[in-house]
Amino acid sequence: MTCRGEESPIEFRHLECGEVSEALANKNAVPFREIGPCFDMRPRRDKIATTEAYKEACRKPKIRNQDKKKGDKNKYVTALGDVKGKVFVQHQDLDTLATRKYKGMRNKDKAKAKADAAAAEKLEAEDV
Repeated sequence: MTCRGEESPIEFRHLECGEVSEALANKNAVPFREIGPCFDMRPRRDKIATTEAYKEACRKPKIRNQDKKKGDKNKYVTALGDVKGKVFVQHQDLDTLATRKYKGMRNKDKAKAKADAAAAEKLEAEDV
């Protein structure tokens, strides 16, 4: 971005530099090439607005319903116009959760406990 004076336009350029060596940097002869959009801007308005127009431009809109504002807190709209939101759920305590217990599961649990105890005894016998 460059501005050379009051009457000249503001210039926007996107440039890329190739290989830079110390010799080129010392001579200020680094090669640049344009890679992106380039445009010039010139300010057209140089007068201050009237007091009424300035106040209207700086005015912030009032929120009509504060409860509705709070309700839309975690919602957002995607680029395609879909409304999505975040839902926060507390972690469930699995110890207090009532699960259904089957008779077959009880027998498997006892068998597994016996097998674990036998394996532990076997390891203790080998260590001694």
